[in-house]
Amino acid sequence: MQAAPIQDVSSLSPNYSFIFNFEQSFEHLPKKVWMQENWHQAFYWVAIYMILVFGGQAYMSNRQPFKLKKQLAIWNIIFAAFSIGGTLRYTIFVIITFLLL
Repeated sequence: MQAAPIQDVSSLSPNYSFIFNFEQSFEHLPKKVWMQENWHQAFYWVAIYMILVFGGQAYMSNRQPFKLKKQLAIWNIIFAAFSIGGTLRYTIFVIITFLLL
C-alpha cells in the first residue's frame, strides 16, 4: 500500500503549540528566492572561516594563550540554554506531528 503523493507542499505548516511573532511574520518566498540566487556565497564564507580558523591557529602557535576561562564558561552556559530551548521546541514539534499522523 502506497501513500498518495503530496501535491502542494506550500499548504503544509508546522503544527507548533505556540508560534512566536517572528515565525508568524516570516515571509518564506523572498528568503527562498534569495537562497536560490545566492547559494554560491556559502563557499566564500566557508573559505573565509577556514582561513580565520587555521590562520588563527598558526598565528597563536608561538604565543601565550589568552585567559578566557570566565568568558568561555559564560558562552557555554548561554549556548547550552539555547540548545536546550531548541531541543525542547523541536521535540514538541516532532511529538505533535507524529501523534497527528
